[in-house]
Amino acid sequence: MPSANSVTISTDGERKAAIVRAAVLMGCVSGGEEERELDALTDAIAEYDMRTIVQAVALAAAARCDAGEFEQSAACAEVRHMRDQSPAAACADVTPFENKTKSTDER
Repeated sequence: MPSANSVTISTDGERKAAIVRAAVLMGCVSGGEEERELDALTDAIAEYDMRTIVQAVALAAAARCDAGEFEQSAACAEVRHMRDQSPAAACADVTPFENKTKSTDER
């Protein structure tokens, strides 16, 4: 594994290995380096899963738009715009997420 503060997962095999390692660490984390490694692994697993899900949703949305299911939809224009850009340019267009739920302190 790379340093405990930085983990990147690029394949399903790496994801499986990270899950196994995280499971082992969960049983023996006592702070320090193990805890940082566990945090990095769980963050990397979540990021990989999100990328995989987002890619699948984007491809399905683009296919439906291209098939004419939502031809007049503003969402299709957005999907096409994002699909036709480089990943870096697409990320530059992303607006921050606004969490609409109340924290437990506000309830």
